[in-house]
Amino acid sequence: MGDDRDAEIVRLQKELAALREREEDLTDFIENASLGLHWVGADGLILWANRCELDLLGYERDEYIGHHIAEFHADAAVIEDILQRLGNRETLHNYEARLRTKNGSIRQVQISSNVRWNNEDFLHTRCFTRDVTERNRYEQRLRTHHVLGWVLSTASSLEDVSPALLKALGEHFGWCAGFLWIPERDALDCKASWEKNPELALNPTVGTAFASRIWRSGKADWIADLQRDEDFPRSRGAMDGGMRSAFGFPIMAGEDVLGVVEFFADEARVVDEDLLRIAASLGYQIGEFVQRTRAQQQLAEREESYRALAETASDGIVTIDGKGAILFANANAAKLFGYTSAELSGKNLTQIMETGNRHLASGQSIPLTGQHRHGNEIPLEVSFGEYRQGKNRIFVGILRDITERKRLEASMRQAAKLESLGVLAGGIAHDFNNLLTGILGNVSLVMDTLSGDDTLHEALENAMEASERAAHLTKQMLAYSGKGRVLVEPTDISALVRQISALIKSSIPKNVILRLDLGESLPMVEADVAQLQQLVMNLIINGAEAITGDGIGRVLVTTRAQPVGAEFNEQFGAGEIEPGDYVIINVSDNGSGIDDETVTKIFDPFFTTKFTGRGLGLAAALGIVKGHKGALKVFSIRGEGTTFKVFLPASTAVAKRVPEAPAPATRPLGKGTVLVVDDEPSILRVATLSLQRSGYTVVVADNGRTGVERFREMHERISVVILDMTMPIMNGEQAFGHMRSINANVPVILSSGYNEAEAVERFSGKGLAGFLHKPYTASELAEKVHKMSRKG
Repeated sequence: MGDDRDAEIVRLQKELAALREREEDLTDFIENASLGLHWVGADGLILWANRCELDLLGYERDEYIGHHIAEFHADAAVIEDILQRLGNRETLHNYEARLRTKNGSIRQVQISSNVRWNNEDFLHTRCFTRDVTERNRYEQRLRTHHVLGWVLSTASSLEDVSPALLKALGEHFGWCAGFLWIPERDALDCKASWEKNPELALNPTVGTAFASRIWRSGKADWIADLQRDEDFPRSRGAMDGGMRSAFGFPIMAGEDVLGVVEFFADEARVVDEDLLRIAASLGYQIGEFVQRTRAQQQLAEREESYRALAETASDGIVTIDGKGAILFANANAAKLFGYTSAELSGKNLTQIMETGNRHLASGQSIPLTGQHRHGNEIPLEVSFGEYRQGKNRIFVGILRDITERKRLEASMRQAAKLESLGVLAGGIAHDFNNLLTGILGNVSLVMDTLSGDDTLHEALENAMEASERAAHLTKQMLAYSGKGRVLVEPTDISALVRQISALIKSSIPKNVILRLDLGESLPMVEADVAQLQQLVMNLIINGAEAITGDGIGRVLVTTRAQPVGAEFNEQFGAGEIEPGDYVIINVSDNGSGIDDETVTKIFDPFFTTKFTGRGLGLAAALGIVKGHKGALKVFSIRGEGTTFKVFLPASTAVAKRVPEAPAPATRPLGKGTVLVVDDEPSILRVATLSLQRSGYTVVVADNGRTGVERFREMHERISVVILDMTMPIMNGEQAFGHMRSINANVPVILSSGYNEAEAVERFSGKGLAGFLHKPYTASELAEKVHKMSRKG
């Protein structure tokens, strides 16, 4: 028996040791488990807690065990609910609660618990505590950013979204009211507000001081109790609105504060650092949204500005991709090629502009030829620029139609050519006139010495006739240069055309009918009758000769009054004539017409489509018109005919008829000394012989300076001065001024082959006595001097 008992004792001792070992293992496992464990008695006192539970809250064992569990719960209502549920024999699974740690911070936990009962006796609860603070923070952050992202995704600006933003964040965080403040001129202005209960009607100025604090600091802030915050002067206003606590955060863009968001609650709330961190993050997120929307708005405004600029630009503008496809074309570009903007978009550049693609990257202004949809070519000046759109190359082209410029350049070249030829013609005519003056003077002197039946008289008359024809040629050359002699008087254009047409009918072919459609009571024109007669005659004969074949031709001459505005110069060439009232002469024929190439040449001297040797022709006509400050235009259609249109300035003067003085029967005789100043020796010789035969003493000078010296020496004896206009060393105008300063009483007669009106105008008001046009005969010279000497 004894052995059995001893064996039983040994067995029991081994089992007890094993139980103690398992208990120690279990105790160690529970004590060091990563999940918080604690037991609470029926009276709510903590009976036991493992290390994880103590570490979670930061207490030592004696600071935790033996204390009532309510001391460690942040929400009294929560612990009361837990104890009540457990007392009703419920089992709790992941019950959400907030525990206060030793340092005052809040930990969010999930509690799972049940009660151990002894029949009806509550022995204790066994509670598992899981710390879900970080998980909840992460989830809250995700939910908050999701809410914010959803609200911002529907908005185009902060002002548009601010009411919805305040409502979404306020409800998400569980606050009662919210405000958005934006800086305006160094002060905050409330741009939006939200209230959970609209009946509160909270005054937005309540939060101004708090919002200003956040604005100045640039950091999120919290007021747990508005009544106890010394830096919140409007606490009474907040309390009147039922508010007890507040938090807010700045809207940030880098270091800049763009605005402030603040929320209010109707209960005192302890500072939630997690919420402040989330709010600070929200401030940067909203700031990025503000910057993005502002940038998008600025981009949209710039795009709209650029589009408006492109659509209103006078040039064509296109954008092209790297393959030459047109992405955009403004209205002027589309109009330039005869398309709409929609039709032009998508076409390749080569369809409207030959070899256009190869110049895309040139970056220079280059001339190219465009192709209109109807087939005609368009001269263009094109410049391309390049920019990047992602990885794609985009080119911008500026297209300018230079048709008008090329026309004006051609017109300017033609005008320059005619001007240079006019200078040449004027110079030749001047020298030729001097020679003719010597010839006519000498011939007329010889003729005066012969009797009427002398056999040499006929030969001399032939020489005079040839000289006069040569003088007529110089008149044409001077007319072409615009420097011809113009004896200006009020002229009735219709009467002049009627008179010249009666004389010219015999000079035009029999198959050509000359018709007149002449306006009555037209304004007068200040004009040289002889030159206008030559002009009309040239145009009529030119029109008649343009009619070829045996059929009946027609030349129609019309005269009308017409006002001319600035649009004339825009249409036919800038700077041609001044706006005003004009008398128009139209000479139209139904001949073969003139092609465009020939039209550009018809006013060139000696150019003709007929047989050679016809003289100056239309070039002289153009010179006559320019000499009268008018314009001459030609309009022609090949195969249909040609119209020459002459514009002459209208005058308010009345036509006068002055009876011509009868020619003297004999050469007038005079006395006195005449000073002749001219650089042409033949003229000096003729003048000397002619005036000496008329009884005058003649003193000559071959340039202006010598003439002034002779005048200074002899001015008391000199009766008349004959002064050439164009001379070397000192010209006539300069010499005249010096002579007038020496003796202003001596008559000075200006002699020139140029336009009398233009020459005399330069001496206007200076006391010029008269004008003697070259070439002149000996008798004309003597008569002019005799008339001036008698006046003197």
